[in-house]
Amino acid sequence: FKGPANDENLGTPMDLGVLNYAPTSEQGVVVLFAHFMGKLKTHKFVKIEFIRQGFPDACAIEKQGETFSRKYIEFEYNARQFQEHVKKSKHREIRCDYVVCWNNDYPICPVEVIELQREIPK
Repeated sequence: FKGPANDENLGTPMDLGVLNYAPTSEQGVVVLFAHFMGKLKTHKFVKIEFIRQGFPDACAIEKQGETFSRKYIEFEYNARQFQEHVKKSKHREIRCDYVVCWNNDYPICPVEVIELQREIPK
């Protein structure tokens, strides 16, 4: 673990506050969501109840007017990766409210997509 640094696979340089580069993986999407969840243009999340490996990846509390609701979230880098969950009958029986992604390349997604590259305030 004392060899050269691995600086490959960096995204486009940009100042995202918590990141210096656009994400290139699902993990980057998770970091950005956690950092910006209360500042998104169309949704106001106030707390993450849990995050895990497994479907769905997270549950967050969303403020809608004066009320709060649990929303179940699957994180993906590209929204089309959600198609793998659509194919699994056991996943179709589990609640999932949003796909949170960096790039929405799945225009017919059966759940609402939150595309962070468009939602994060500039």
